[in-house]
Amino acid sequence: MNSKRILFMTIVFVLIGIIPKLLKNSITDWQILALYFTYIASCFISFYTINTFLFASKSNFSHLTRFVIGIICGFVLLTFVHLLFLNIQPNRLVYFLNLKEIDFHSIITTTAFRTFIIQSVVYVCICFFKNIDEKITFQNEIIHLNNYLNDLRNNLPEKKEFKKTIITRFKDKVIPVDVSEIAFFHLSNGLVFQYLFSGQKYIQNDSLESFEKDLDPTLFYRANRQFLIHKKTVERVEQIENRKLKVALTLPEPEEIIISKAKASAFIRWLEN
Repeated sequence: MNSKRILFMTIVFVLIGIIPKLLKNSITDWQILALYFTYIASCFISFYTINTFLFASKSNFSHLTRFVIGIICGFVLLTFVHLLFLNIQPNRLVYFLNLKEIDFHSIITTTAFRTFIIQSVVYVCICFFKNIDEKITFQNEIIHLNNYLNDLRNNLPEKKEFKKTIITRFKDKVIPVDVSEIAFFHLSNGLVFQYLFSGQKYIQNDSLESFEKDLDPTLFYRANRQFLIHKKTVERVEQIENRKLKVALTLPEPEEIIISKAKASAFIRWLEN
C-alpha cells in the first residue's frame, strides 16, 4: 500500500474520531485537541503496521487468525499507552477515552472496545485495498502477457510458401508442371534445362538461383553450380577423392554431379531428413 493511500486513510480515520469531539464539546484547549489528533493518528498507524506485518508474514494464517492476533497486539499496545497516560496525565486520558471517572475497570473496558473498533476498520481497509491491488496487478499481468503474445506473433517469421507448380513454356504452349514431376534442373552454356521423371526436357527462362529460392529446400538441393536435384531422383552416392561425393541419379545425367567436400555433410543430412 503506497504512502499516499496510508496518509489519506489516516486523515479520514482521525477526522471520524475528532468530529464527535467537536460536536459534543466546545474547543477550549487547542493543545489537547492536537494531542488527541496525534493519539488517534498514532493508533491507526500502529494498528496498520501490525496488520501489514501479519499480511506480509509467510505463515498461512486465516483471516480470523490474523484479525484476532491484531486485536491482541493492539490491545496490549493501547493498554500500555493508556496506563502510561494514567500515571503521567490522567486528565487527558479521561478526555481521550470519554471517561466519567478514572478506574482500572473502565480503562480496560474502553480500551478493549476501542481496540476492536480500530482493528475492524484497519483490517477492512487493508483487505479492501489489497483486493484492489491484486486485481490491478492481475490486469496488468494480463495486459503484459497479451502484449508479449502480440509482439511474439508479429515477430514470428512468416512461413514461406514454396511453388508447387512451375510454368513451362514449350513452343507456343504454356504447360503447368507439378514440382513432384521435376527430377532436376541443369545449367549448361547459360541455359537452364528442366528434366522431368518422365524423361522430357524443357528450357526455362529463370535462373537456377531463382528456382532454388522458390522450391522447397527439403525436396530440392543445390548440388553445385550446375545442378538443382530432387531428392527422389538420387539413386546412390559414392565417395571419391578428397572426400567429395559423386551422385548418381535415376535418370541419365548430362554430366557428372560432384558434391564438394564442404557441402558433403550437409548433402548427406539433407538426404537423411
